[in-house]
Amino acid sequence: MLDQTPWCVIGGLLLYHSSVSDFDFGKVSALQEINLALSGGYQYYYMGYYIHSCIKMRYKATFHPTSILDPETLTFSPITPHLLSLLSQRPYISLSRELRLRPNPTASPSPLEYLQANRPYTSNFQTELGLGKEKFLDDLDYIAQEERGAKVKEAASEGSLFDIGMPGVMSKEQVTEILPEIENWKIKSGAVEVKLGDLSDFATTQITDAYSLKGVAAELAACVGVDVIRGSVIVFGR
Repeated sequence: MLDQTPWCVIGGLLLYHSSVSDFDFGKVSALQEINLALSGGYQYYYMGYYIHSCIKMRYKATFHPTSILDPETLTFSPITPHLLSLLSQRPYISLSRELRLRPNPTASPSPLEYLQANRPYTSNFQTELGLGKEKFLDDLDYIAQEERGAKVKEAASEGSLFDIGMPGVMSKEQVTEILPEIENWKIKSGAVEVKLGDLSDFATTQITDAYSLKGVAAELAACVGVDVIRGSVIVFGR
C-alpha cells in the first residue's frame, strides 16, 4: 500500500511472511518507492513507523541517509549506529534528551552519570539542580528505563505475557473473564478441527503456563480480543 502527498511518497504496508524473508521484499519495495519519489520530484520519502524490536522493520535502518522523529522535540535526527545502540538498550529514546543529559560522552562524571547515581553534587551540576523536582524525577525515570527494559526481556524469555504488563493487551483478569470464549475457539491441524476446550490438558493447565497450548491461546486472545476469537480458527502447521 502506498500513499502520496504533494511533497512526499509514503510507504504504508507490505505483506510479510517468514517463508519469503530471504528475498528482502521490504528492501525491493523501498527501492521502487525511492525511485518513484526521485522521478516524481518529491521532496521526501517516508518509510513509516520504525520499531527497533520488530525484526520485520529492521531493514528500514539499513537505508542511508535516514532520519527518525524525536518524540519530544518533534525534530528529525539521523539514524546512526549510536542511536541504534541506544534503542537496543531502552524501549524509549529521545536523542535530544540524551544529548542534554550527556553532551560529551567522553566526559566523566557527566550529567547522565550524576542522575544515575543521584550523587549530591552541588557545584558542578547547576543545570541539573535547576531542573526542579518534577523535571529531575522525569529524567531519573527516563534513565531507569534500561533497568526496566532488562526486567521486561527477562520476563518475556522466562514467563508469561501477563507477567510483563504490556500496554495494549488484555490483563490476566480480563482474559479469565473470556475463558469460555477461548474454550470454544477452534484449532485446526491438517484436516482435524476441534475446540480448545476439548483438548485433554486444557482443564489442567493455567493461562499463565506460557508453554502450554492453553497459555499460548490465552496470550493470543489477549492481543486480538474476543471478536476475533469468535470469527477465527487457529491453524497449526504451514
